[in-house]
Amino acid sequence: MMKKLALVLGMLAVAAGTLFAEAKNAVVLDMNQVIASFSKTVAIKEEVEADGKFAEETQKIKIEEFTKLREKLNAAVEELKTTRSNPTLSKSAVTKAEAEVEKLYTEVAKAEQGLRKSQQEAREFLQKKFTEKTNVVLKEDILPRIKELAKKHNAEIVLNRANVFYVEESADITKELIDLLNKDFPAPKKN
Repeated sequence: MMKKLALVLGMLAVAAGTLFAEAKNAVVLDMNQVIASFSKTVAIKEEVEADGKFAEETQKIKIEEFTKLREKLNAAVEELKTTRSNPTLSKSAVTKAEAEVEKLYTEVAKAEQGLRKSQQEAREFLQKKFTEKTNVVLKEDILPRIKELAKKHNAEIVLNRANVFYVEESADITKELIDLLNKDFPAPKKN
């Protein structure tokens, strides 16, 4: 399996090298920096962070409820210890206390599972929202500007800097792209 993967990766590297060698000109950009600096994606990030803060507040309420339930379980466990150590109480009283602890333990386990699931769903929702909105901006705003700059620089290939080991500064169009995007799409005025 590993040999097949290495062979495929090797063939891809040769193909990419051949393509790159045939290109007369290439430019690079740092897409992470573009996403972090473009006014539209910054606004998306701020929106998602605001949604995240709302989700945190909702989670705090659920955590408080979970904490109360856990405290109730701890109190029931202490009561069970007292009940078991009291020789004057009947076996049915001990059984009843054990059943209460068992019931509360099950409730706490379900509540904890629900809390974790809710937290995971909130994280996934926020990540999906950011990704979907950023992909729209990428497709509608960023990629057309990349093509525009590639033509301006007579570049046949535009590479993401994350995948390039070395590049001359003059071939890096990141700042130029960010400036163009922010000029074409200025940040909205905040009240």
